[in-house]
Amino acid sequence: MPAGYRYPHWLKKWHSLMDLAAEGVPGISPDIQIGRMKNCAGNRSSCESPYCPACSGKNYHKLQRRLMRVAKEIPQSQLRFATFVIEDCSGFELRGIAKATSAIARDMLRSVPSLNGWFMRQEAKPSSPGRYHPHIHVLMDVKAGYSSGRNCMSVLKWRGLWEAALPDDLHSVQQKPVVIKSVYDVAGIVKYLCKSPWSKAHGETFEEKLLSVIRISDQISDMARLRRYASSGTLSVTSDN
Repeated sequence: MPAGYRYPHWLKKWHSLMDLAAEGVPGISPDIQIGRMKNCAGNRSSCESPYCPACSGKNYHKLQRRLMRVAKEIPQSQLRFATFVIEDCSGFELRGIAKATSAIARDMLRSVPSLNGWFMRQEAKPSSPGRYHPHIHVLMDVKAGYSSGRNCMSVLKWRGLWEAALPDDLHSVQQKPVVIKSVYDVAGIVKYLCKSPWSKAHGETFEEKLLSVIRISDQISDMARLRRYASSGTLSVTSDN
């Protein structure tokens, strides 16, 4: 959630740690990426830096509201939540792989006739130092013929489409590279899809918090300037008024 007009103590700590870590994180310039972050409280006059926990949370909260606005109009029985997994990669490879797999996923979703619409969000979870576990989450609005008929889809069919579209070296070694679930908590799924990279920031000691800041800032840097989400049809998101 955005900080609003208040400046909570935890947020001030994160800002101070981010500023302290800036000199030790490759690719972060205090003048360009951090700017006014030290004095930012997530207000309208915010710094808008992706490295700012307040502004990042505020922007993703806006996206959450936009997606919820359209998702709540769709019968829950028509919604499915899908996860498509890609093989782990290094931070150096992440940008190119994320860009390519995002385009592959969009083309795949557009080719399925039993969808009314979809919202796709790309994520990359750190798996070990310098490596990431990239995957794509999709909220889908399915048609009546999704479960039966000529255009019906199953987990096996989704897996076949996904693996046929991916280059061989990006096939995941996981036992379940594709997971499709019914949606029972629309608000929870929308919140999960639209979470900020800072949503799980934690650590009890100063050293752990500083390490967490560096890890998150590395992730933001590796994913910078990439198209993080896409939407179509009944789940298309529009700008806030």
